[in-house]
Amino acid sequence: MGTCLEVMKMKTLSLELAKLAMNLVEEVEKDKRDDYLRDVKGLGSMIVQNGLMGTILFLKKKGKNKVVDHLGKMIEHLTLEDGIVERLMENEFLDARTYLKAQIAALECAKWLKRCGEVLLGGEENETT
Repeated sequence: MGTCLEVMKMKTLSLELAKLAMNLVEEVEKDKRDDYLRDVKGLGSMIVQNGLMGTILFLKKKGKNKVVDHLGKMIEHLTLEDGIVERLMENEFLDARTYLKAQIAALECAKWLKRCGEVLLGGEENETT
């Protein structure tokens, strides 16, 4: 179990990620919200199945640039590493530690993009409980 200070840092970081995700999701154009929501709902599973690199390549190929951009911004915020997504797209070498750190961060970021997408873009009202 972490110390009180570690727990507070985690809560603060989660709050920062939530706020960043909220701001990013709010900027999605009205006519693209359904597609965006569909994409972020499956983002975490896609990262688990295909890895961060495979997910980014797939999303780029499908023209899902907004999702890639948002994911990249959040990963940068969480890892304090500049341009991770761009570096991956340019096939720049990343050591295993940096890549794994980015992939773990991507999973956390995907969670927040999905949550905020469901709340702000209306995904929960279409689901049955």
